[in-house]
Amino acid sequence: MMKLGLRAVLFMLLVSLAIFAISWNAYSCTDFRVTAKDGTVIVARTMEWGIPVNANIRTANRGQ
Repeated sequence: MMKLGLRAVLFMLLVSLAIFAISWNAYSCTDFRVTAKDGTVIVARTMEWGIPVNANIRTANRGQ
């Protein structure tokens, strides 16, 4: 009886891991920095999402 229970638990664990591995998506943002010839530095981040996020993008100068 105990052996059957252990097999069932191991089977469920294996199935769960397989579902997790198949459905894993890597949605992420990328950070980058651009330096102009005059020394001005622009730091930005991309917005890479698998779903629409209806973003409202704003910019601000340093010190404002």
